Amino acid sequence: MVVTGTAKDRFRLDCALRVGADHAIVVESEDPIERVWDLTDGRMADVVIDAASGSNVTS
Repeated sequence: MVVTGTAKDRFRLDCALRVGADHAIVVESEDPIERVWDLTDGRMADVVIDAASGSNVTS
């Protein structure tokens, strides 16, 4: 599993690594698409979950 975030998310990224994420990408430091490409030998992601988009969900 790969998680991404900003430098402000460092605590959350470190927590994700402690509970099983394989890699954490700080998007200001690395291009997340290029890094995932490298990590997966070009296969990219099977599933992507945007868990903190900031958009409101209404019913």
